[in-house]
Amino acid sequence: MRIALDCRYIGKSGIGTYIENIVDELCKNHPEHDYLLIVEQGKDLKCFKNNVSVLYTSIQPFSLRELFTFPTREINQCDVYFSPYINIPGGIKIPTYSTIHDVIFLDLPNLTSGIGKIIRKWFIQRAINKSKSIFTVSEFSKKRIRFHYKTSKNIVVTFSAISTSLKKYSKDNVSSSSKGSYLVYVGNIKAHKGLKVLLEAFTKTLSRGYEKMLYIVGDAEKMRSSDRQISHYIDDSNRIKFTGFIPNEKMYNLICGADALVLPTFYEGFGLTPLEALYLGTDVIISDIEVLKEVYGKLPVTFFKTGDADDLASKIEKSHNKIEDVEHLRNRIDDLYNFRNIAETIIKEIEK
Repeated sequence: MRIALDCRYIGKSGIGTYIENIVDELCKNHPEHDYLLIVEQGKDLKCFKNNVSVLYTSIQPFSLRELFTFPTREINQCDVYFSPYINIPGGIKIPTYSTIHDVIFLDLPNLTSGIGKIIRKWFIQRAINKSKSIFTVSEFSKKRIRFHYKTSKNIVVTFSAISTSLKKYSKDNVSSSSKGSYLVYVGNIKAHKGLKVLLEAFTKTLSRGYEKMLYIVGDAEKMRSSDRQISHYIDDSNRIKFTGFIPNEKMYNLICGADALVLPTFYEGFGLTPLEALYLGTDVIISDIEVLKEVYGKLPVTFFKTGDADDLASKIEKSHNKIEDVEHLRNRIDDLYNFRNIAETIIKEIEK
C-alpha cells in the first residue's frame, strides 16, 4: 500500500511533534508500505528511506491555494491520504483519514470570534465528511466530537505520547542545588489555561510564608494585554518570573529543576505537558477536569479542584518532589502512551 502523509506541520510544536513521531514509527516498523511525505518547501526531514518519497510544496495549511491548487496528481496515485489535522486539501480523490484533536472552540465559544467559530466548525465538518475514519487523542475529545457533530463515522482514540526528542534529552545540565526551589507553568496564555487561578493560589502561598519562585514559560506583556485582571499579580511579586520563548532543551532543563509543574487548565484535548514533566521526574499538580483524570488516572499526579485557588495553594504547599524511581515511572508512561502504539493504531485502521 502507498500512503500519502501530510507533514507540513513538522518543525512546529503540538501537531508537528505528533505527525513527526508517527511518520518515524511508520517508516521504521512498517516497511511493507510505501510513503509519500508532503513536506514544506525547503525543509529537510532527514528520514529518507527506501520506502519513502517526498512531495515538496510551498502551499500553507488553511489557505485558499490548499483548497483549489494543491498538487494532488501524485497524491491521488497513492492508496490512502492521512492528515494529522482537520485541513484536507481540495482535489484529493483517494480514501482519506484525518485527526481532530479537540473541539475546544465549540465547548468554550468565547475563545474565538463568531467568524472564527464558523470557519473552524466548517473545517471540522468537512474533515468528518471526507474521512473514512477520524482519529482523536482522548475518549473525552471523542465524546465531544460526537456531541457537537452527531456523526456516525468511526472515531478512533490514539492518545498522545512522549516525543523522541524528549526521550533523547539528558538532564546533566540541571543543577542539583536548584532542584525544588521553584514551580513551573508551561503553556499558552489563553483564559481557559487557568493562569489567573494559579497566580491567585501562588500569591496566597507567599502570604503564608512560601519562599519558592514561580516560572511561567511565556511573555508577560502578552499576558497583561490578554487578561488585565491578572496584571496586578504579575506586577506585585518579584517571585513570579516570565521566561519568554525558550527552546526545548532549556524548557526541559527548567522542568527538571522544578519542585512541580502546575497545570490549572479548565480544558484540554489531551494535556501533554504534565506527561513530559513526569517523564523528566518532576511532580505535577493538575486540575481535576474529566480529560486529565482520564489520561493521568493511573499515574502519580496530584489533582486539585478545578478553579479553586485555595485548594491549589494547599496542594502547592504540600508538594515535595516525591518521585524517586524515575525509570520505573518512564516505563509505566511508555506502557500507556507511546508513538509506536499510536502508529500501530493508525496503520491498522487504514489497513482495514
